[in-house]
Amino acid sequence: MNTPLEEQAWLVGFSINPTADGPDLYTLIFPGEVDEPLSKDGYLLFFSNPNSAPQFLNSSCELNRSCQLTGEVDAVYDIAMMLDMLARKDTDTTATIVDGLNILFDLVKASNLSIPPDYQQTLYSLADHTTFNREFASFLTKQAIPRNTVIDGVLWCLGAIVSKAKIVG
Repeated sequence: MNTPLEEQAWLVGFSINPTADGPDLYTLIFPGEVDEPLSKDGYLLFFSNPNSAPQFLNSSCELNRSCQLTGEVDAVYDIAMMLDMLARKDTDTTATIVDGLNILFDLVKASNLSIPPDYQQTLYSLADHTTFNREFASFLTKQAIPRNTVIDGVLWCLGAIVSKAKIVG
């Protein structure tokens, strides 16, 4: 007799509007060796109401798998704050930048698009640095990376994600 395998799903939110009180969009992430976002027919799926998560969870689980959400909202990625920090701050004590970059990398990868090499090198090196160091301004200066190049790279990632996304609820 086959026993269903249990699969966890993380409910994650994205704050895009700097004046909004809380996340604007949500998706599900299925953790594993490679974290997989909720997708269907080649599109990343996002929804605006976190209460919709169980509906999408049930429809996306494979046959013979039991899926569960791990909690309310497992993570919120504040994209608006990340862009503001990149433009105006020198230190990120909350790990907003590294967390934001890493989720963007996962979503771009899942969209089957490739970050242009110059942006990829810039963003990956910044992510590596901010994994262990919260101060990032001197790193950008030392590496001769203009802040606007980092911001342009983040905006490219956001555009790539949007081009392969559907808001489903």
